Amino acid sequence: FVVVKLQGKIVDILCERNPSYKRFVVQEKGGATLYMQLLKALYGCIKSALLWYELFSGTLIKMGFKLNPYDNCVANKTIEGKQCTIAW
Repeated sequence: FVVVKLQGKIVDILCERNPSYKRFVVQEKGGATLYMQLLKALYGCIKSALLWYELFSGTLIKMGFKLNPYDNCVANKTIEGKQCTIAW
């Protein structure tokens, strides 16, 4: 799972939109902080890249592709006697 740490004005905005968040707000270094577990990966988070890679490569494997053991960002499959290579 992915956890995001929110600080400052965004915490106030979220609490105004949904007052039930106020019970999760903690004070850190004199400011309001809110930790939230995301239901999906958020663009720009380190874990997002790994989650995307696992989803993409897993989908290719289910489609019959085999990952290159020397470069895990290359997948190969023989389709109707011709090699199909996907690199990302």
